[in-house]
Amino acid sequence: MMRPEMRWFEQENHQAVLPLIDNVKTELNIQIQRCQNRIKFAKDNPELQAKYQGELSAYQHAIDLIDNLVLSQYNSNQ
Repeated sequence: MMRPEMRWFEQENHQAVLPLIDNVKTELNIQIQRCQNRIKFAKDNPELQAKYQGELSAYQHAIDLIDNLVLSQYNSNQ
């Protein structure tokens, strides 16, 4: 069983980290929008489109990883 002071620390720490995670996800979403725009503008250049599509996939994957991490953290703390 977790000591009460440790539970409090974890709750406080969790509340402090969530806004930071939201900031990171916001920045990733901005990068996703930029990639989507670049893909549209590079419609005549398949090589450039592929580059931006790769970046887009990486940003989307990062968001998925963050979401899974947060969900697993929430489920294990409750």
